[in-house]
Amino acid sequence: MRPYVWYSKATCVTGKRIKDELGIEGGRFVPTPSHNPIICYGARANKVTMNKYPYLKDKTYLNSIYKIEKNINKHNALIKMRDNNVSIPPMYNWDEFNELMFKMGGLNPLPVIARKSMHHGGSGLKIVDREFINVNGLLHSRDILKYYSYFLELINAEREYRVHVFQNQVIRITRKYLKEGLQEEELSKIQRVVKSHDNGWVHSLRDIEKVPETVKEEALKAVKALDYDFGGVDILYKDGKSYVLEVNSGCGLDNGSLDTYKKYLQKWLEQVE
Repeated sequence: MRPYVWYSKATCVTGKRIKDELGIEGGRFVPTPSHNPIICYGARANKVTMNKYPYLKDKTYLNSIYKIEKNINKHNALIKMRDNNVSIPPMYNWDEFNELMFKMGGLNPLPVIARKSMHHGGSGLKIVDREFINVNGLLHSRDILKYYSYFLELINAEREYRVHVFQNQVIRITRKYLKEGLQEEELSKIQRVVKSHDNGWVHSLRDIEKVPETVKEEALKAVKALDYDFGGVDILYKDGKSYVLEVNSGCGLDNGSLDTYKKYLQKWLEQVE
């Protein structure tokens, strides 16, 4: 057995840490015929890769490259979740948003987050609110936004969580808090919405015992809807309801989360040996 952690350019930092912690091989390159099983950490394979390396279809995968490829389009992934009764923020495609926002001449459903189908982290995001429309004007705003694929209503959440799911069980939950010494009033709009480490936010275990059951339930449903074996689910919570933003097939991990993944990945490797 030659297990392999297959990661992508976007997930290479954490992928390398997982590889090193497990003491196995890994990389961004396509695994060889002798590598098996394969842990895919954000790696995916298009039809060209699949045709060039036909042996890939016979491998044992945890989060197969085929599943990740199917869900790489974030808009389609959200549609799939919605169709499987996962709670997501109200969402509009371009035609729906264009009809509501511009053709009907209103300022609803503002504010929204404009997103492109393919994005990683906080990239490809624009906050569209009344200020945006006032600054750019209605017609110019339409010209800017027509290049975005979908629009999510901006929810001013009470809390935001990342829920890690592994083979249909919740294995770790963190809540996003501002770094010590920062005040939310000091942040830009984007920094308040995209709660990343670079924007001043950290994953914390503080108050985790108070996580509502609906947060866990929606995380499990979201990972199942995308047919993943594991994933980090970003969830907003407001007024007793949870809203799934996305499922990460290769999210960044703090030291505590890395230790948790190591434990469950080692168990999986032992089971398939």
